[in-house]
Amino acid sequence: MAVLINQLTPDNITMEHLTARNAIMQKYGYDMMVNGSDYNLVATIIFNPNYSIIDWINYFKRDMSVYMDFFASEEFASFSLTGRNNYEVPFYNINGDKDYQTNHKLAQEYFEEVNAPYKQMFIMENMTHGLLESDSEDFSSIVHQIAETERER
Repeated sequence: MAVLINQLTPDNITMEHLTARNAIMQKYGYDMMVNGSDYNLVATIIFNPNYSIIDWINYFKRDMSVYMDFFASEEFASFSLTGRNNYEVPFYNINGDKDYQTNHKLAQEYFEEVNAPYKQMFIMENMTHGLLESDSEDFSSIVHQIAETERER
């Protein structure tokens, strides 16, 4: 498994690499949902007015190779934020301090390079990538704080 992880680069991503990475993250307590969910995800999916049950069935039946093809595409590369740090709108970032999907230290480094009319970084303690699901109350509080900040600006 470690050999696969050492080979994992933005230019070399396979499902085998991601599966190995996810297993290691789960083993050491950094997987996305390590903190569980503070609300019923199944009920949220079933009663979401924006999606039908068929949409969700198709989502769970999807062929993950489509994502791998997308990760390797020029279109995906165009989403890179490398060298893009000037924003004409306010810039907010919410990360978990144990988030290794979107590493909070790298996010902080990028945040420091951002030029925006206003910017603010939020780090939620003891949270991984599933911070919205695991601590929806604190996450919502941050979103409301951002909304209030924008109303006052």
